[in-house]
Amino acid sequence: MGASHAIGTCKSAEPGCSAASVDQPRRAQAGTELKVSGAAAVAGGIIVPNKAAIEQESGLTLNLTVNGDANGLKDLYAGKTDVAMIAAPMQITADAINKVNPGSISIGGFEMAPVGTISIRFVVNSGNPVKSLSEAQLKDIFSGKVTSWKEVGGAGQPIMVVAEAAGFGTCSNVVASLLGGTDITDKARTVQVFQSR
Repeated sequence: MGASHAIGTCKSAEPGCSAASVDQPRRAQAGTELKVSGAAAVAGGIIVPNKAAIEQESGLTLNLTVNGDANGLKDLYAGKTDVAMIAAPMQITADAINKVNPGSISIGGFEMAPVGTISIRFVVNSGNPVKSLSEAQLKDIFSGKVTSWKEVGGAGQPIMVVAEAAGFGTCSNVVASLLGGTDITDKARTVQVFQSR
């Protein structure tokens, strides 16, 4: 089972201006640094492979921080970055942030610029006799309703769910698209990827 979602960057409606600094906009000039932070999927799939060309064409120097969708959007809102990279729909990312800290961010005035799509694929260990799962089975596994491979046609072994940490695009997409807003089981082993380039 897989899902595809648009990935992109977002910025405030006024060029060079974050929602938190409308009175004193920061405008990017040729030869200056452009701070970009957020999703690893956008950074690794689009920005890093094309960084030299982007810098050459724009005259800007990219300062790239890979810290997840939520952190990128929070950085943009706080005026700490010029562009946020997000791999989940902007509203889903904002809702996830506000779920943890109600009212902490508003995306009013932000613009989304889709730059590609991502596909989410679910995998099992190659030694597992379960070779396919229905969407309903995946939902039950990720929500914690199903906890044994025996319940989905496998051996009587516990299922170890491994998921991206909350606040990252893949996790946000799984929660929104597959689980209909229900959180991934709290028994899941979470992984985070933080890189700066």
